[in-house]
Amino acid sequence: MYEKILQEIGLNKKEAIVYQTLLETGPIEAREILKKVAQKISTTRSNLYNILAALKEKKLATEKVKKGKNLFEAESPTKLLKVIEESVSKTNQAQQNLAMALPELTSLYNLTTQKPVVQFYEGIEGVKKVLADSLTSKNIVYTYADMEAVVKYIDKVNQEYAKERDRLGIQKKAVIIDSKFSRNYLKNYHQETTDIRLIDHLLYPIKSLMEIYEGKISYITLSEKGMIGVIIEDPNIYQLNKSIFEYVWATAKDFDHLPPFSSSKAQ
Repeated sequence: MYEKILQEIGLNKKEAIVYQTLLETGPIEAREILKKVAQKISTTRSNLYNILAALKEKKLATEKVKKGKNLFEAESPTKLLKVIEESVSKTNQAQQNLAMALPELTSLYNLTTQKPVVQFYEGIEGVKKVLADSLTSKNIVYTYADMEAVVKYIDKVNQEYAKERDRLGIQKKAVIIDSKFSRNYLKNYHQETTDIRLIDHLLYPIKSLMEIYEGKISYITLSEKGMIGVIIEDPNIYQLNKSIFEYVWATAKDFDHLPPFSSSKAQ
């Protein structure tokens, strides 16, 4: 009658049938249990002891000796709530473990299927994760950015990121949108680890952040409507964007040798 419910909370079919039998009979010997469940399940005496051991581990059955006989008895059905709690706890832990392992598992899958790995994030916590991913780089990180948007929306996050990048000694080449704000802000910006060049704010307006590193491309969109981060891992997409960056870098203005800033026309 209750087998389905018992199975839904985490018992397998044989455990559910044996537990219900214990509830119905009270203290009982193993050989008597075997007779009562014979019509419902096929099991040996040794396998029955394994089932009983599993029920005892779940705190749903006890074993005691009375008048020289080993008797098995069901624990209160209220103990089933504990079974559910433990099941939920294990599920939550499994979800957390999977969330941590999923990017690497997906990478392994895509390496064999030659599909790009795409990870999508939202909000300020998502931005932190996307930025932090580039801190794994063993080589130069290439960046496009609008510093006004960065300071406006993620100033504290970016400062913490840059400080950690300095600590790790990760070099960065940054192509920044030219503006009076950018020039003032970047005068002493992490000079030991950051090489900066500028592109015209009128010809190339952007309101986002892009990083190219270790076979990956990351994008962060910054606006009042919300923040979205995306990481794409693919060697061909990485190489394409790195090559484009190198072309832009070669034609951009050297931050240390700037002409006067003009807000009315492209330079």
